[in-house]
Amino acid sequence: MTEQEWLECAEPGKMLEFLRGKASERKLRLFAVACCRWAWQFLSEESSREAVRVAELFADGLASDMELTKVQEAASQAELAVWDELEEGNFERVVYDNHDAAVSAEQVAFINLFEHDSSVGGSHAASVVYATHSAFTRATLDEEPARRHQVALLHHIFGNPFRPYPAPTHWPSTDVQLADALYNGEDCCLALHDALLEAGQPDLADHFRQEHSHPKGCWVLDLLLGKE
Repeated sequence: MTEQEWLECAEPGKMLEFLRGKASERKLRLFAVACCRWAWQFLSEESSREAVRVAELFADGLASDMELTKVQEAASQAELAVWDELEEGNFERVVYDNHDAAVSAEQVAFINLFEHDSSVGGSHAASVVYATHSAFTRATLDEEPARRHQVALLHHIFGNPFRPYPAPTHWPSTDVQLADALYNGEDCCLALHDALLEAGQPDLADHFRQEHSHPKGCWVLDLLLGKE
């Protein structure tokens, strides 16, 4: 894949394939989590939602292998319960998009069980892309919004892998503090925008020009916080 193809690609699966072996485990995990958070309304089982929450914590070293294994097993049981309903012929009681989202949550937990093997991580992230894409498509009868959103997430988390940003050796403390606050859910996009402008980083500042959510793993926040 060339730089132009990366920038113009509309197929998240192809983009993930390109990232295989190049992206960090953490970013692949957080991309999978972001896909599931986007399909949050389709996660009918609390065990599936908990799998996503713990997977997100695990990516940043804030949850243990044991905790992750526990929620992964619970999410798997939620998925199996849906299949049991289907096998028993209870089609009216089974919402298909909920099943797909349950699969996504289980896959997100599963991807986090792997360490130091982004080739494995990439394949499971692709499975999550498929599951959340399918969930949204079945609910809306329109696959294009899911594809566009997943492509946008890939750009948001991985940036332009062909042009790593030349980060300075030292960031102003205000910039780092605001980036950390935004990473942890505080509403300070515009404040970070202004701080980056003042620090002479207009290109990075533009990333925060509008108030919108920034998924865990956002490449600019990672750059400011020294995360990979």
